[in-house]
Amino acid sequence: MVPFAIGFNELYLCRSDFSAEYKECLFANHFLSLFFAKTIEFQGDKVPVYQRFILPEHGIRRGLPSFVQILAPDLYYNAKTLRRRLRGLFHSPSKG
Repeated sequence: MVPFAIGFNELYLCRSDFSAEYKECLFANHFLSLFFAKTIEFQGDKVPVYQRFILPEHGIRRGLPSFVQILAPDLYYNAKTLRRRLRGLFHSPSKG
């Protein structure tokens, strides 16, 4: 058994022959990308860490989105996806 992810106070283990495939699936998931924090070296392997915290120094402007991200991640994901689409609409090169 080897770790393939760490997140939210959990260590996720699998058989070593599935580790690369599981990590690939995690990195391909747009929803989980919102919670990706860093990659660490663990038992000689690079393991992704997923977490999100609200820190006092974040203030309202940064803290409120983090609060929504933690308590209503689906709402946060949908809002962020909509924002990307709108940004792409208004910033796409004009055809002509």
